[in-house]
Amino acid sequence: MKTKNFTKKIRNLQIDFSIYDYLPFAILVLNIQNKIIFYNQESDLILKLSTCSEYEFKKLEFTFNSSLNSLGQDKLCSEHKISFNNQTYTYNVFPVYERNLLKYKIIILFENQLCENFCKELNLSLTRENNVLKKIIDSSYDGIYITDGDGKTLYFNDAFIRISGFKREEALGKKVQDLVAQGYLPKSCSWEVIKQRKAVSMTIDYPNGIEGMLSGNPVFDENGNLIRTILNVRDMSELNRLNEELKNATALTASYKQQLKEVQLEFQKNNDIIYKSEAMKNVINLALKVSTIDAPVLILGESGCGKDVIAKFIHDIGDRFKKGNFLKINCGAIPETLLESELFGYEKGAFTGAINKGKFGLLELAHHGTFFLDEIGDLPLNLQVKLLDVLQEKKIKRLGGTKYIPVDVRIIAATNKNLEQMIEQGKFRLDLFYRLNVIQIRIPPLRERSEDIVPLIKHFLEKINKKYKTKKVLSPQSLERLLNYNWPGNVRELYNVLERSVVTTEGKQITLEEFPVNNRNAHDKNTNNLSLPSNKCFENLKLKQFTDLMEKQYIAETLQKTKTLKEAAYFLGIDISTLVRKKQKYGI
Repeated sequence: MKTKNFTKKIRNLQIDFSIYDYLPFAILVLNIQNKIIFYNQESDLILKLSTCSEYEFKKLEFTFNSSLNSLGQDKLCSEHKISFNNQTYTYNVFPVYERNLLKYKIIILFENQLCENFCKELNLSLTRENNVLKKIIDSSYDGIYITDGDGKTLYFNDAFIRISGFKREEALGKKVQDLVAQGYLPKSCSWEVIKQRKAVSMTIDYPNGIEGMLSGNPVFDENGNLIRTILNVRDMSELNRLNEELKNATALTASYKQQLKEVQLEFQKNNDIIYKSEAMKNVINLALKVSTIDAPVLILGESGCGKDVIAKFIHDIGDRFKKGNFLKINCGAIPETLLESELFGYEKGAFTGAINKGKFGLLELAHHGTFFLDEIGDLPLNLQVKLLDVLQEKKIKRLGGTKYIPVDVRIIAATNKNLEQMIEQGKFRLDLFYRLNVIQIRIPPLRERSEDIVPLIKHFLEKINKKYKTKKVLSPQSLERLLNYNWPGNVRELYNVLERSVVTTEGKQITLEEFPVNNRNAHDKNTNNLSLPSNKCFENLKLKQFTDLMEKQYIAETLQKTKTLKEAAYFLGIDISTLVRKKQKYGI
């Protein structure tokens, strides 16, 4: 009882230190005479002070007194050891001053076994972290090389071995400047970092033939001392190889694009897709893009502008060209009573006059291919519903049939009518319009792309002359009339006019008088685009002077309407050399 009262009294000497009871380690407070004036609960658990006798307590104070009195003032904060009750303890002393005078000494006490366990745990933890760090460094595809502040090699990863060809025993523990001196390296980036004390980059050709790109960085401590250099090494040979492969792939791609362009141009020529205008270039580019997908396409344009040609072009350059056929139907050319059977087919005995074996519909025959619905605006409303089911469900049912037949077909539709206006009038279904109008291609009329007229004339004349085994050419006046014509029938009308002219012309040259009547007298943009000088301008001119004046004006206007001298000479009916001489003569 006496002991408990004594230790309780010690505990209550300084209540200001009670906050130490909440700390997880043993704390004792000593005065300047090294007398214990406070101990916390953690120290009681270790030293058993609450149960020790007054003698044992005084013995502990004496032990601290002997230990601390032998220390100089500068060693108070150092680590010390004491023995108590057959146990050895480690403690640290922290002096507390008041007005520059030592007032207390705070003891933080540790059991040696606990310290050893803590050190072991700390060592294991550091070892684990060090192994993780090594694994991280080794996982890098780039080489990593680490030295100390003097250039001694501390570590390098497997990637550095692969790039440099070094073995660990050749470099580990050696200074980089010695490796250079011994001929292992032509130069050292790490040594340059040490000398310059800043980041350095360079390339090195290693003995194994690999070119390395090196980036070295210094690491300083808090006092500015260089303690490490970190080197990153990248295999430039691999990058150069990949770059060369990329260049080859790019060149190959460019070659394929050129071949594809040539094939496309040849296809366009064979299918009368001739153009120079920006408007038609946009149409063809859009057709090229949509040829790689299966979305429905709606082609809009006036009659005769080539909607069916663009539809065929989309099919022929797409994936479906090898899988299925291109079939088409003109919705306005077949009676409504027969149109349904043409589209969907029929079973045996479906109606009076039907073939006994039944018949495949065009949609079914276009399986895996493309089906072109020309003049879709003329499709009856009842068939619009059935076509909508084909687009949604990808299956059809024949007339008189009971089962659905799956069809994989791409739908391309075309019309020269205003479908939106027809929707307002109740003549075309809005839902079908949305289904068809996924991708819209509008082909401009020929009058909106006059720059296409000349190449089309040249192409059609060559084709027609080959067909009829003739060599007809246009007179300058005829060409002028064709260029000024409004072309309400578009490209189809141009072809028909040229074909009739070739067939009906007696001589080699197609003159203006031999053009069809409707072309000579109707739809001209300007009945006479060649203006004559006023009477006052030529009343005193000789015939030769007047002829030269008109020739100069006509040549100048022809040159403005054509792209090249060859093309201009062709339509003037003269050689290029003759055209060049006349240009020089008239100063054009």
